[in-house]
Amino acid sequence: MGFDSPIVSMQEDKLNRWIFAKQIAQIAMEAPREWAVRIGVYGGWGEGKTSVLNLVDEIVKGQG
Repeated sequence: MGFDSPIVSMQEDKLNRWIFAKQIAQIAMEAPREWAVRIGVYGGWGEGKTSVLNLVDEIVKGQG
């Protein structure tokens, strides 16, 4: 994995992005099912968007 490759698990998270990812996951999971919820993650190239979304995926899958 290179320096510009996204992380794929919390074990790789050296910048504590999981805190932000957990907040996103909670918003998505707690929204009423009848709502059409859309969450955008914005940032420049290499700022960790994909890493955060990978962590969100890990958190959501962990919750079932």
